Amino acid sequence: MVVDSVEALVPRLTPNSHKRLVEDIFCNPEKRLHFIVAINNHGAWNKDYFRSVNAGIGSITFGIITDPRGRNFEASVAEHDVLVQAHEWVLSLDGVMSSQERDDDSPYRSLHNTIAALSNLLGLDATWKPISHVETAMKCKLVVNSAINPFTALLGCRNGDLLESAEARKIISRMCVEAARAYSMQAESSSSCCACVADADLRSAVGRALGMDIGAA
Repeated sequence: MVVDSVEALVPRLTPNSHKRLVEDIFCNPEKRLHFIVAINNHGAWNKDYFRSVNAGIGSITFGIITDPRGRNFEASVAEHDVLVQAHEWVLSLDGVMSSQERDDDSPYRSLHNTIAALSNLLGLDATWKPISHVETAMKCKLVVNSAINPFTALLGCRNGDLLESAEARKIISRMCVEAARAYSMQAESSSSCCACVADADLRSAVGRALGMDIGAA
C-alpha cells in the first residue's frame, strides 16, 4: 500500500527533507534539475473510471523554483515600475535563457522550451508568475482544498451544495482565520521569505471556488 509506505517514512521527514533529497542526489548544482510548480484552478470531477467532467474553466499559474546556479529568472520583474500591480507583471523568457545562449548546449534550454510551451497553452490560461506569487497562491489553494473537500466528502455533496449551509460557511471562515495565523507564525519563524496571507484573502479564495461570499468568523 502506498499509504503504508509513506507512513513508514514520516519519522524521517522534516520540512527540509525535499531540499536534502535534491541536494543529496544532485550534489553538483551545475547538474541539478530545475523545478516548476503550479496551481491548477480548473474544475473537474470523476464521472467514472478514466472519465472526467470539466465542471468549470479556470486557470493555471506556474513558477520556477530558485535557480541553484544563481540565475535570476525573474530579472524582468525588477524592471517594472513600482506602481505596476503584481498581477500585471510580465516575465521574459530571456531571463531563463538569452538569445545569445540559444545556439549553445545550454543547461537552461529544456527549461526555456518547457516554459515557452506552458505559456502557449491558451486553452488552459496558463501564466508564468514570480515564485513568491505562486507560493501565495499555493497557500490559498491548500486552504481552499482543506475547507471544501472534507465537507463534500462527509456530506456526499458537490462544492456548490455548501452554499446552502450557514454552518459550513461559519466553519470555513474560522478555518481561514486559523490558517492565516499559522502562515503568519511561519513567516515570523522562518529565515526564508515566507508569504503571509491574510484571512480575508483566504476567505476570498474559498469564496471564488464556491461562487459565494465567505463572511468573517
